[in-house]
Amino acid sequence: MNRLKSYISATLAIILNAAISMAGNVVTYNDTTLKTGQTILFDVAKPFTLSAKIKFAPNESSFGRPEQLFDIIAGDDTFSICQGIQSIGSFEPSPFLKISHNQTSVQISQAERLIKSDKTITVRLTGNSTSGLRLFINGNAVDLGSITGNQQLSDIHIKACRTITFLSIKFESNGAADNQPILTLDEIITRLQSSPSAPAGLYVWLDRENDPQRAIPGGFYKLAVLPDSVTKGYDIIYLEGASVNKDSWKTGMIKGKLIPTIFYNHYDLIWYDSNHEVIDREIFCNFIDDAIMQLNFPLYSTKIRFSRLNGSASSLIQTR
Repeated sequence: MNRLKSYISATLAIILNAAISMAGNVVTYNDTTLKTGQTILFDVAKPFTLSAKIKFAPNESSFGRPEQLFDIIAGDDTFSICQGIQSIGSFEPSPFLKISHNQTSVQISQAERLIKSDKTITVRLTGNSTSGLRLFINGNAVDLGSITGNQQLSDIHIKACRTITFLSIKFESNGAADNQPILTLDEIITRLQSSPSAPAGLYVWLDRENDPQRAIPGGFYKLAVLPDSVTKGYDIIYLEGASVNKDSWKTGMIKGKLIPTIFYNHYDLIWYDSNHEVIDREIFCNFIDDAIMQLNFPLYSTKIRFSRLNGSASSLIQTR
């Protein structure tokens, strides 16, 4: 009863400062300010996704000593989000995020291109029965070691460790996979028609070089590569061709993301494998002669190539 009263009083205070919307299994808070100790609680049904957007702007008070912003608490697991500034030798001070999970912590520096001062940071926690809990910063998985799923989760809550304004908080439970369908075929065609130049386009399986003891392709995929206005890179969209876990793959799902680097036609790669697990460490993509997309997985001794199709987007997709 005391917990219920504290939750209700905290929620009433939050409502005064936030625009809240509810649609089915999705709850969204926009422009929400929480004071120290205030909590927003969500009932859980797996799988779930909790996303919180904040403005990353560490101040001088966090120099050398990380400032704790908020916690995400899921059963026995606590994820603490901190921000700070450090100085290494004679270099300029460098802002960083520090993510802690129980006894494990990971520091993410500005140099890793995941975060930039005065920019929006998205912290996302996902949970399902197979991969357990996973934390992401701006779409990139944060390696916190082994995080097992708590099958007895009844709720998740965000707790403010100081007065903090969230640009948005979105919670979706009992939904689809983390890379659920985002586009219809008509939307894919429209975006391809508006971006006809390589590397955007339609791609089909070409060939592979791989060690079958380390990696087995999940199918002979047909993919669409579409510009992403947020990252200035590209989304890799699944069309068809899955053979492993075929029934779990739907047209329009995200198969990967291409993050720009300083090198021409060379991108950091985020890839969803056949089980929808994220692979994002030491993998990359390069384009050859605007005709071949090569995905490189050095730790798995694997390269996969796709050839770009020529022709109108609508006719190519309709005959795929």
